[in-house]
Amino acid sequence: MKTTVIKTTDLPKAFLEVHPHNLYLYCKAYAAGLRANTAQTKNRSAVSGGGKKPWAQKGGGRARAGSTRSPIFVGGGVAFGPSTNKNYDQKVNKKQKKLALYHAIAEMAANEKVFVVDNIAVESGKTKDAMAFVNGLEQRDVLVV
Repeated sequence: MKTTVIKTTDLPKAFLEVHPHNLYLYCKAYAAGLRANTAQTKNRSAVSGGGKKPWAQKGGGRARAGSTRSPIFVGGGVAFGPSTNKNYDQKVNKKQKKLALYHAIAEMAANEKVFVVDNIAVESGKTKDAMAFVNGLEQRDVLVV
């Protein structure tokens, strides 16, 4: 599908205000939300074995020990290791999110990568027809807002 310029339009005033820090915060929160928390170690209660006291409490001349799975023993658990119950999500306020979107669109408009489609000719309401319309545009990457 060949695109033709019918008319040009100016962005609303809200798009022209620069908010790069809000865009940074939103991108950082988005990347943090994608982060997978997979690092995990076993603590002394999760390591199998070690139910019996290794030696008597008194009279052996050795330091007292209650389990061979203590972090000071080889084969014991890890003290203060990573666990999978950590949450990396970061909150971004609604207004900050909106300003970040405005800033991103304004940056794209400054580089002449934004165009407005006035009338989308998809009468059937089918996704296949909408995708055919989007794929028919000359742009490689298309975001419908």
